[in-house]
Amino acid sequence: MGQPFIFVREGERLSPAEQWTHERLLGFPEGKHLKADKIVQPRSLPFQGFYWVHLSNICKATNCAATAEHLHKAILKLAGYVAPVYDIHGKIIEIAPDSTAFDKMDQPAFNKYVDTAQFILAEKLGVNWSDYGRSAA
Repeated sequence: MGQPFIFVREGERLSPAEQWTHERLLGFPEGKHLKADKIVQPRSLPFQGFYWVHLSNICKATNCAATAEHLHKAILKLAGYVAPVYDIHGKIIEIAPDSTAFDKMDQPAFNKYVDTAQFILAEKLGVNWSDYGRSAA
């Protein structure tokens, strides 16, 4: 999958938000319909980093999980961001964590997930998210 088109909403119209989207858009015939499978707010790379730095700092300070990735998967399960895996007879054999990848979750959904993660960390692990925000030494 290529780089997504990035637009800004201006009233009832979508306009290119940056030059690269503008140039690619010019490659389509004017006046023709274009299909978009979904329109979502793009994810914030700094906010993504903010999340992972916190998890890494929490793991280093508390030894609650082997890695930030392990803690992330545990949070997904504890927060109910899961999907069942079935055998050929329809019996659930595993509950797998869902993904928070950029193409799976837009920014508002990720914001909600991070709020839930903070609650889970406090409730289940006794960890106060804001105590671990500074970069790890």
